[in-house]
Amino acid sequence: MPSGAPPAGDRVGHRRRALAENLAAARAYFAEAGTLAAPRHATALDRPVGQWLTNIRRPGGCW
Repeated sequence: MPSGAPPAGDRVGHRRRALAENLAAARAYFAEAGTLAAPRHATALDRPVGQWLTNIRRPGGCW
């Protein structure tokens, strides 16, 4: 493992936190807009929810 890389458990924890934060942003966007067809530039809870939704819709987008 490279000396600057976090331990594997930290990477998994980071990914889970990021997923939880993005899901919360998607829920907030849906509560306000009534749809998840968000434009790419849309944000919610200071997260780029539109870009995230675009990315996860692509094949292999949700790791």
